[in-house]
Amino acid sequence: MLNSREILKRLASHPDPLVVKPWQDHALTRDGAVIIRLGDGWTASPGGVRPRYVKSEVFHSKDYAIKPRELILATTQEFVGLPRDLYGVTMFKSSLARMGLAVTTFGIIDPGYQGNLVIEICNMGTQPVRLQSGMSILELRLFTGSEPPLDAVDHGFKQGIAKTGGQHVMLDIAEASLNVSSAVTDKLIAYFAAHPAELRTMNRRLFEEFIAELWQGFGYEVELTAQTRDGGKDIIAVRNDVIQEKLLIECKRPNPGTILGVRTVRELLGVKTFEGATKAILATTAFFSNDAKLLFEKMRWELEGREFDGLQDWIRKYLKTKGTGKW
Repeated sequence: MLNSREILKRLASHPDPLVVKPWQDHALTRDGAVIIRLGDGWTASPGGVRPRYVKSEVFHSKDYAIKPRELILATTQEFVGLPRDLYGVTMFKSSLARMGLAVTTFGIIDPGYQGNLVIEICNMGTQPVRLQSGMSILELRLFTGSEPPLDAVDHGFKQGIAKTGGQHVMLDIAEASLNVSSAVTDKLIAYFAAHPAELRTMNRRLFEEFIAELWQGFGYEVELTAQTRDGGKDIIAVRNDVIQEKLLIECKRPNPGTILGVRTVRELLGVKTFEGATKAILATTAFFSNDAKLLFEKMRWELEGREFDGLQDWIRKYLKTKGTGKW
């Protein structure tokens, strides 16, 4: 990960500089995070339903009160341009997550990306939350990529604000492709080892990729299922060693403070039985209810639950296996 001094150097480099405009000196934290602010462009969808934003009109306002269960798209003030050898990881501000807000389709910015960022935000709480243009919304951290994808510009974040026929429109981001597989690297995993609280607000699909990489590091062949209709499991992990193992791993990155109940565990047990797997694992950044823990204990040879602390144990084991125990 680039530190603050390296970021300042890359901002002044040529011919392929890092670009963050407008730039403010206080936007760079001591530990190397670039603070990204909320812009004044919004488009909303009531009821928490994700629409197909192909040509949705954008309205401009200095603030917006996002209602409970409402989903909005918001632009950033900053234009971000990444060189071909850097990728970005965005973290939602934890202070906003504690208010019940969640970013649902953000995480990795591919090498070569150019444009203002568009953020999909949902209010998962019970009270309206007022967002204001200019408020800090994301932390951008930058990592070097040894082999940036050749098609990074074409297949990275296809999002932004365009102007068509005199009107501003929001480009399609519901179907934007996040090339996270190549971005989940040892360095990124080591970063979360040093900043585990960031796991709680991580992009949900990136969280699944993250867990898949851990199990691949443990020596398993892993398959990440489709984002929709995954059949009740996100990852299939197989290993042929002394015995043949087939593990089903369900990943849950709910809103901070969520307690997962016994119903979720029972459903996973049913999927495990149907699939004929050796064991099923429920990995979450949240915590389990007492009833869920009792079921895990009763079915401990068939089921395993990993809460937030258990995920950190996995990360430490992964880094030890890879020989990169220090960040």
